[in-house]
Amino acid sequence: MTLPFVTGAIGLLGTKPSSDMMEECDTLLMIGTGFPWAEFLPKDGQARAIQIDIASDMLGLRYPVEVNLHGDAVETLRALLPLIHRKTDRAWEEAIARQMVEWRETLEGRAIAEAHPVHPQRVVYEMSPRLPDNALAADRPVLIEVKTDPNVAPLPPHVTLAQAKTFMSSMKKDRNAMDVIADTARQVIEGIRERL
Repeated sequence: MTLPFVTGAIGLLGTKPSSDMMEECDTLLMIGTGFPWAEFLPKDGQARAIQIDIASDMLGLRYPVEVNLHGDAVETLRALLPLIHRKTDRAWEEAIARQMVEWRETLEGRAIAEAHPVHPQRVVYEMSPRLPDNALAADRPVLIEVKTDPNVAPLPPHVTLAQAKTFMSSMKKDRNAMDVIADTARQVIEGIRERL
């Protein structure tokens, strides 16, 4: 079962709701993470941060943290649970659930777009409980290999001007650049239409 308010990954191929949540974040709880791309976290000083990690050298490494808790995640969370009080106003959580419905519809639209052999956005879309999975049920690490269309660039949730410049610069060296640029432009235009 997928919880309606779980927004998924952050980062270059993260979800738009996750990206929006990081932009609006006022409190950040990081548990056992070595997430290396600080540019996808809230801006320094934007959020009050708490970090739990069993590895003390990871504490405060990626983001300015007010409270560093060195310990096992399960035990530490269990000790913190009595201090957490559920808010009665669920408007924020409900808004996130609506954003996730919209995001899934966006990804589904991208996933069915023509590509050979597979659209990369389809892989992103299905990296969830929808992924056919004895892989997810396996009791050991599993590698899933998917051959995607090299002429289709998967889009990040928000494309910054710096990312667009870097993308265009790298395309100058690619012999299939026009196909990639055309498909990317189509995805961007569809994204703009969805927001109107």
